[in-house]
Amino acid sequence: MRTMRHADRVRSTEWAYEKLAEVNMIFLAMNDDIPYCVPVSHIVWDGKVYFHSANRGLKSELLKKDPRVCVTAVAKATPDIPGMTVQYQSVVAYGRAEVVNDVEEKVEALRRICNLHTPGNPDNEDCSVRGGQREDVVVYRILIDQISGKERGPKVK
Repeated sequence: MRTMRHADRVRSTEWAYEKLAEVNMIFLAMNDDIPYCVPVSHIVWDGKVYFHSANRGLKSELLKKDPRVCVTAVAKATPDIPGMTVQYQSVVAYGRAEVVNDVEEKVEALRRICNLHTPGNPDNEDCSVRGGQREDVVVYRILIDQISGKERGPKVK
């Protein structure tokens, strides 16, 4: 990974994983003839990023051809009008996406995704179990090779 230009903004690997787990949505960039990036609902579990998808469509096609991905997330982006900038927290991670084939892991990942994004929904358990057994529902696991976190706070005068 390249050295960050503003070394004072670099945060620890642990911080980056925590931020990645806190945000509601991440952006998944994949390789094609032209760059392709989509938002996905995700979870961070055991140092890996999980998300679900249909087993058909451009995202699935691209991940089959080239599993390398870049994940980005931004949290707490706030305009700093006097500073003429934006305060933010961000994460960039590189890794490889792979299909989760183990049904138990797939169900547990779906359960965690549902409980995070639709907390308290009484249908989460049934939906996770049914989704975990459906072939048209795919859960991907991203094995992260590199991750970095960055934070820009208010300018100190």
